Amino acid sequence: MFHKTLLISALLLAAANGGTAMAAGTSSLLVGYGEGTTLDPDFGRTWINGNAMEVIPPAYACGRRIYSAGTLTWIAFTHQKSGLNPDQTVDVWLPRAGCPYPTAIVVERNAGNKDDYLPPNPNSFPLEYVELETFHGSRWIDKFGQIKPLTIPQLPYTINVAKFVGMPQQIGTLKAQLVDSALQPRAFALAQQLQADAAELAGDLAARTALRRRTDLPDREAALRFVEDAATARLNTVDGQLATATRYARSGQYAEAYRAADLALAAMQAASGYVAEADGLIDTSGE
Repeated sequence: MFHKTLLISALLLAAANGGTAMAAGTSSLLVGYGEGTTLDPDFGRTWINGNAMEVIPPAYACGRRIYSAGTLTWIAFTHQKSGLNPDQTVDVWLPRAGCPYPTAIVVERNAGNKDDYLPPNPNSFPLEYVELETFHGSRWIDKFGQIKPLTIPQLPYTINVAKFVGMPQQIGTLKAQLVDSALQPRAFALAQQLQADAAELAGDLAARTALRRRTDLPDREAALRFVEDAATARLNTVDGQLATATRYARSGQYAEAYRAADLALAAMQAASGYVAEADGLIDTSGE
């Protein structure tokens, strides 16, 4: 069984549940190829703005559907680029046994149309990645190209996703205060409040995860546990870095506080993405 992790953009996955963007900016899905025209079936990654997160595809997944992809770009090892604008939903198929393309990464630039696909190396230069950009998120699909909703209703896993999504903006506000001499006196109070918020989110996540794990979900359990654990770890980092920012802001060491807030922001963005991925994995609806 394919156990390698993929890298998924935190903000891309914040929009994965239902295909509606929850954060401003373009989301990028990057799919990696091996050297030259040789595919590496264990390598695939996606990210946005450098904020990468690892996930394990659920057992049923054969690919990832990217909603309303606006741009598709081939990127070579030499950094040459060649692009097109599909402006439509795209399916990226993973090389997994029992899937439509078990030995190759295949990009169907018109989802569901097997006759409209992009070969591993459509250009003359050695290919490293294909990049797809969208504002509309993505979700896993099974071998039939379908979203596979959870069949267990009312699973006890309600996380305050909205608060997770709002925290990065608040930490960004803290960073802005820490570099503005006129606003620096306010930074200590905000940092203190944000640390309390992060601790509350961590407690809520821990409680909900414990409840969720009372129900085993064989077709996605490993994938779900992976992102639950990752969200918990990132949230613990947020709490620790905000505690550091609070301590430095209190003593007027604003440069040090800014560095801690910056680390907290990166961890919070990743935590938000992991929570959104978990939410998408237990979504009981289809597309």
